[in-house]
Amino acid sequence: GETCAAGCPAGFSLDSAVSATCADGVWEGETNATGASCIEASSATCTFYGAEDCGYWGVQDSTLWRRRTSSGGTPSCCTGPQAAPTGSHGYMYIEASYPNYPAKADALYSGPAPAGKVFTALAFVFHMHGSSMGTLEVQVQTEAGGAWSTVTQLAGQQHSSQGAAWTPLFVVLPRAVQVRLHHTTGRSWTGDVAVTDVTLDTVNA
Repeated sequence: GETCAAGCPAGFSLDSAVSATCADGVWEGETNATGASCIEASSATCTFYGAEDCGYWGVQDSTLWRRRTSSGGTPSCCTGPQAAPTGSHGYMYIEASYPNYPAKADALYSGPAPAGKVFTALAFVFHMHGSSMGTLEVQVQTEAGGAWSTVTQLAGQQHSSQGAAWTPLFVVLPRAVQVRLHHTTGRSWTGDVAVTDVTLDTVNA
C-alpha cells in the first residue's frame, strides 16, 4: 500500500504520547489535524528519547548541555541521575566535568512562541545530585530580543542520591515569548543537572 508522510510540519513536533499506524497512505489511530503524532511544538512533551524530534529545544551558549537518548546515568561517578525517570525516556544534562567548572554558564532554549501566542506555563522533571551542584534557573523573555528575567531558581543539591526519584516542577510564566533553562556550574565536577519531560503551555497573545 501507500506510505504515509513522515515527520512533522514546521512549528510542530512528534508527540511520544500519541500513537498511530499507517494504512494505505492514511494515518489511523490517535491522530490530529496535522497528521499522526504531530502537535504544536510549544505544547509537545519532550522526553529526549531515541530519535525523538526535540528541535524546538536547543543549546545556544556553549557545550555544557548534553543529550542522553537512552535511560542510563551520566558518565561521571557520584553525580547526576542513575537513570532516566522511566525506561522510555532520555534527558538533557549538564556535563560539569573539567573544564566546565567553576561558574560556567549555559542555557537550553525553547523556540519562540508560535505566532499570536505566548507561553504561560512550563513543566518538567529534574534531578540535581552532586556535592558541588550549581544553580538552575527558569528564565523568560516577555518581548522578542528583550532582557532575560528569572522566574524561579533551584540552587545546590536537591537529591540525596543518584537513585533518588526525579522531582516534577510546574512554573507559571509571565506571558513569555521565549523560555530558557539557564545553568551555572558549581565549584567542582560533581554537579550534573538533568531535565526531561519538558512541556510548554500557550494561550492567545
